[in-house]
Amino acid sequence: MSSSDDEGDSTICASCCMCWSGTTSSRDERGPLVGKYGNGKARTPNSRPRLRMSWVASGISMAIEASDAELTLKGGSALSFRGGRYTVGVEAGRGAHCVVWKCQRVGTRKGEPRMIALKVHNEDSNALRREANALKALRSTREGADLFPALLGTVRLGSRTGLALSLHGPDLYQLQKARDRRPFPSSFVWGIARQLLGALAALEQVELVHADIKPQNILLHEGGEGSTLDGGTRVVLIDLGSCLGREQLSGTTSRVTYVQSRWYRAPEVILWAPVGYPADAWSVGCVVAEVALGVPLLPGESEFNQLARATAMLGAPPQALLRRANRVEPFFVADATGRHPPVLLTTRAVDEPELVHYLPYAELSPLLAHVLSHYAEDERRTLLELLDGLLRWDPDYRWNGPFASARLWRSTGAKI
Repeated sequence: MSSSDDEGDSTICASCCMCWSGTTSSRDERGPLVGKYGNGKARTPNSRPRLRMSWVASGISMAIEASDAELTLKGGSALSFRGGRYTVGVEAGRGAHCVVWKCQRVGTRKGEPRMIALKVHNEDSNALRREANALKALRSTREGADLFPALLGTVRLGSRTGLALSLHGPDLYQLQKARDRRPFPSSFVWGIARQLLGALAALEQVELVHADIKPQNILLHEGGEGSTLDGGTRVVLIDLGSCLGREQLSGTTSRVTYVQSRWYRAPEVILWAPVGYPADAWSVGCVVAEVALGVPLLPGESEFNQLARATAMLGAPPQALLRRANRVEPFFVADATGRHPPVLLTTRAVDEPELVHYLPYAELSPLLAHVLSHYAEDERRTLLELLDGLLRWDPDYRWNGPFASARLWRSTGAKI
């Protein structure tokens, strides 16, 4: 599920970093699709009715952006889908702009799924169409057939339309919390990496950027108590409501300036450089590292803090990237001659949250050696090679899904 920088996301722990340091951290957040150069329409009093969700059994009203013109959906009520009846159950997930509910089939009518996920966008009907079209395209590819939820159809809810999706879960973030943020088994790490690289390949094949890959949007295909987490564990990548298509990526209609959750946000997005498929590869690198380590790799408390953490891990960004960027001055002081690497803006750092180091090392090689000492040396070296390929400043040199899979196959002699 997605969130914005000015609207909280209840699916995200408000104090993740407290798990490691005892200090307060801001939430992992995601901004709007397009910044000051965007062409989005402003909200008006006559906009489509906003959505109020409530769970009757608990007596708790859970509203999102309630207004005078509200559409009400109550837990325990029935809805029609594919000629059958479903009961609205508990909330499965929530973002700043949508709510997902679990719905259970009433009766034993053949040909109907027993459980579905009903996703209702709060206000943006374009997000619904964008997600529906993306899922149809991705599920038609060889790589993406099992890596994304199935679009089962649509459900009419008064003047609105909801998406009926295959139900999956729990997500990786919930699993992390349940495990007290201990590193996952290495076989599970490689299984996640293999599937996310396949998802990257499918997204590029249909010319889409997911734009919000993070643990909360990666769900177990079949979950439940006692689920085994190993190399055979299947996952699905959800929430394509903010995906970017060819039109946005071409730059002819708007400039993409602010997508992805901050902890998984690619440097080119923060710096307002051209954004493309490699932005998703950066997010996948952050997720794979987090699954291996048990904690987020780059938990920045602001965009400056995020870039400071990336600089500590990778060194200064290359001049080639900064020359393509339109937002360098708030973060870096570049050498006009090009003979010296850029440095972080020290005057900006005074007003920023303190750069608290939650991990024992900032650089990847000593960090993996310290935290993953139980890995075999060749396995740790392979993981370092993968993260080094995905987490590169310059998107032009970042690995894509097919290249990463092929490279690792050649280096290890077996597919990950």
